[in-house]
Amino acid sequence: MRLKRVEPEIKKSSPWWWRVPVILVCGAVIFTIIVFGKVVSAASGMPEFGEILANNLNALKAFWENNLEILRLIW
Repeated sequence: MRLKRVEPEIKKSSPWWWRVPVILVCGAVIFTIIVFGKVVSAASGMPEFGEILANNLNALKAFWENNLEILRLIW
């Protein structure tokens, strides 16, 4: 009995004319969120998004430095 070879079905990717509008809409949504966030933070006197991000990154860096120090002590 011979086995019949089955070729894998190749799925065709989406056409470019469908991808371009999706990318543009996603970019517009992200841009709108950033601009809206800047306007709201400026109006309410909150710190800029960049400052918040920098503070979070500094806190995360300090957290991991502490964890690495603890691991060094354990090992």
